[in-house]
Amino acid sequence: MMEMTSRLAIPRKKRTSRSIAGYLTAIIAVVLLTGCLTEPDQAHTDRCPPGATYDSETERCIGSQPRPDAGDAHDTGDDHNGGEVDAGDSNPDGGALPDADPQPDADTSISPCDGVSCGNNAQCIDGDCVCDDGYVGDPDDRCFTPPPCDGECAHGATCIDDQCRCDPGFATVADGCELLEVSDPASRTLAEVCQKWNEDPWTLTHDKWADEPQDQCDWGWLSEEYHLEAIRETTRYRWLVGLPAVTASDSARTITQACATTLAAENSGLTHTITEDFACYTSEAASGAGSSNIASHSASAADTVRRYIEDWNTPSLGHRRWIFNPRMAQTGYGIRSGYSCNYAFDISGPANPEFTAYPAPGYFPRQALHGKWSLAASSLTLSSDTTVTIENLTSGSTVSIHDFAHHAGSSFRPRMISWRLSQAPQSGESYRVIIGDAYGEGDDLVYEVDLIDC
Repeated sequence: MMEMTSRLAIPRKKRTSRSIAGYLTAIIAVVLLTGCLTEPDQAHTDRCPPGATYDSETERCIGSQPRPDAGDAHDTGDDHNGGEVDAGDSNPDGGALPDADPQPDADTSISPCDGVSCGNNAQCIDGDCVCDDGYVGDPDDRCFTPPPCDGECAHGATCIDDQCRCDPGFATVADGCELLEVSDPASRTLAEVCQKWNEDPWTLTHDKWADEPQDQCDWGWLSEEYHLEAIRETTRYRWLVGLPAVTASDSARTITQACATTLAAENSGLTHTITEDFACYTSEAASGAGSSNIASHSASAADTVRRYIEDWNTPSLGHRRWIFNPRMAQTGYGIRSGYSCNYAFDISGPANPEFTAYPAPGYFPRQALHGKWSLAASSLTLSSDTTVTIENLTSGSTVSIHDFAHHAGSSFRPRMISWRLSQAPQSGESYRVIIGDAYGEGDDLVYEVDLIDC
């Protein structure tokens, strides 16, 4: 305290006007000098990272420590040097410091189910309403538990787990199952085609028999799940070429199972004519053989669908023509010891396309292309004189054809032409097909096929 008193008691000299004037001049000079330094300092500050200012004495950017309650947890300084960062320094992890504090991108993604309202017992998946497991119906309106199989299921349905469920290609409606319309193959997307091709492929995991045969001549009865795989496979190939689904008929299943049983018992090869001297002869077997596609060495009923379409040992392509008969609506499969019978004489369906091409226009799975190319139509001018030109759009070349054939039509099947390419078609290639004078008066039918790998 005494020291403070002595310091305060030191006498001061009086300032003269000259000293005051000099003092003011010095202040002005400092102010002017400060003003001159302000702009460079500000320019350096603009180059410092956010939250730091430029110090002219040390010629460094000085970072300010963030407040504990600051909302931004990103520190632009180096934690190891008190917040000081050299201009142009790199982060400890390497790389130049950012010009600005990085901000996370705004989440602009929109869920495909946003704004989608589904019915009772249904949920939205990838933008589409889908019935919950164990329910059927219209997912946009109401899904319900399917009725039990007290008697026969309605047309277009199969009894699975004691419930009538609509077959592939049919939709559940109030009074049963309704056949779905089929889109134009040329308008489909690649994803749509591959999704359809890859869904529910047939397997050998289902029990084969609902009623296993007791002896060589007993027909037995295929299980619903096992038989449905053949129906599903038929519908899948028909969908690829733009034809509607098929469903099972009990009467067709009966005669085809009798057909397969008798052919297996006789075991003397394939024939559409079963006579009374055949082992295990029945009138049902004879009817089935006379109205069916037949094959041997089949792994399952579903396995025969591809074989019928390929038709490698049948120049008439008769089996393919039955599978791709537009008016087919019902069928049945029988199988016994590798012998297969597939009912083919149904013409109750309403479809009447301009033409049915295999492979179809648009995207077509290379895995689904078996054997010859073909085109069937009732309304087009198809004959043995019809010309077919194939252009490979990928390579820009014309592909020659061989094994051309014309197949006459009937009341059951439209006429057809078929051919083979001289070069094996490959996935990823596009082809233009030109059917000369198909419409008459020199008008050609032209369509393009994109072979894809699904």
